[in-house]
Amino acid sequence: MNSSNSLDLFVTSSLDQTNEINASWVIERMDEVIRESISKRNVDIAVNILNQLLTISKLSGLGLAKGLYELSTNWEIFGIDEPFTDYIYQRIGKHKATVERYIKVWKMFAKEMIPTEYTQQIMSINIISQIPIANTLDQGWQLDNDDWKKLAYAPDGATINKILHEIKNEPERSNSLRLEVDRGGNIWVYPGKDERKFVGTLELDSEYDCVKKAVKRITSRSGIMER
Repeated sequence: MNSSNSLDLFVTSSLDQTNEINASWVIERMDEVIRESISKRNVDIAVNILNQLLTISKLSGLGLAKGLYELSTNWEIFGIDEPFTDYIYQRIGKHKATVERYIKVWKMFAKEMIPTEYTQQIMSINIISQIPIANTLDQGWQLDNDDWKKLAYAPDGATINKILHEIKNEPERSNSLRLEVDRGGNIWVYPGKDERKFVGTLELDSEYDCVKKAVKRITSRSGIMER
């Protein structure tokens, strides 16, 4: 294997073709890289390939997000009666929840929800760490320039999650949606200071433990305040 060439990972150009990549194939190619690196006593041969794999991983996730977003927003053009997420699951094996998360990620960029000076930095973050950012925006939270700066230069996903957690638990911001659940389980959203809209109802008095746990998870993770 020539060290001047990149690891020739590839994805077939059509969904109708069989994907020729499998775990064994990738492992064999990596074995070749390691053997060459050792035989030439040049660690950079292997390290360069590792860097390429990391880049491919990041770019493939972002490409998938953009592809899913663009297809979903133009779905009616194709004249397919089947719901977009059902069709995608059958063709590429991605579940509805996963597809929706990826769509939300690219929506951040398509709708220019990120300050221009941080767009490229956020785009370079691993797709898995972009998902909680996209979810936060989708839930109605507004991030200021300082928030974006922290997220853009966060060293890892754990730090990003910590930043988002702090944002959701700090005193209410004037431009954020406030959610409350009353004693009857009714969820209300406050788009303005003295205005509220009904969202839905949670079964607070359910006799089933699984429902109680689900309610607790919903309220703890969505920033809903009890009153």
